[in-house]
Amino acid sequence: MAIFMAILDGSIFSSRISSLLLSKIAAAALPLGLPASSLPALIKDLASNQTALLVKIPGISEKIIGASVNALLQAYKDSFQSVWIATACFAAIGLVGK
Repeated sequence: MAIFMAILDGSIFSSRISSLLLSKIAAAALPLGLPASSLPALIKDLASNQTALLVKIPGISEKIIGASVNALLQAYKDSFQSVWIATACFAAIGLVGK
């Protein structure tokens, strides 16, 4: 059961974080003036923790970086929340089934 849960949780997290990184960072950065063409580089550098490269992104500012970092953290929180909910559901099923 533990191996199944580890695989399932990894799958849930990977799926959720992939979609949330794009949507949350775009929602934070684009309204502040980041060119859409710079969005892939911003997401890549943030997701890989390459913070030194952020200042080289065309159209970036301190305000955009701050908002994007907050969006990144929120995407991770939301992704882990999905994992915890799924884990709790399976734990409850396991307890009821005994």
